[in-house]
Formats: sequence, structure tokens, C-alpha cells
Amino acid sequence: MKKILLFTLIIVAVFVCLPSFVQAQRDPGGDPDAPTEVPFDGGLTLIIAAGAGYAIKKARDKRKKVLTDDTIEK
Repeated sequence: MKKILLFTLIIVAVFVCLPSFVQAQRDPGGDPDAPTEVPFDGGLTLIIAAGAGYAIKKARDKRKKVLTDDTIEK
């Protein structure tokens, strides 16, 4: 259990620190004073998909528990 917790904390720390190392680059032929456009759709889509998957898992677990509890009481 401690190994899993440690591994999870390390992975979370890496993903929290990673954005500070990644920087967008400017177009070499473009205006140097123009603001840099950075797409964020890919990561946002993954976060939404992971959240939806987690919600579905929790709903299934809750439904399974309710069905099991109803069967035991009868």
C-alpha cells in the first residue's frame, strides 16, 4: 500500500511540475511583438474524459452496492 501511495505521489508531482518546464515557441517568421497562441484543447479533453470515466465507475459501484445491500436484507 505504501509503495502505491509513494508511486502515486511521485506521478502527481511530476505532472504538477511539468508545465513549468514546457513553454510555447514563437513563429520564427512572424511579428516578435505578437502574443503567442497556445492550444489547450488536447489536455482539457483528456481531463474531461478521465472525469467522465471516474463518474461512471463511481455510479456503477454505488449501484452494485445498493443491489447487494437490498439482496442481503431480503
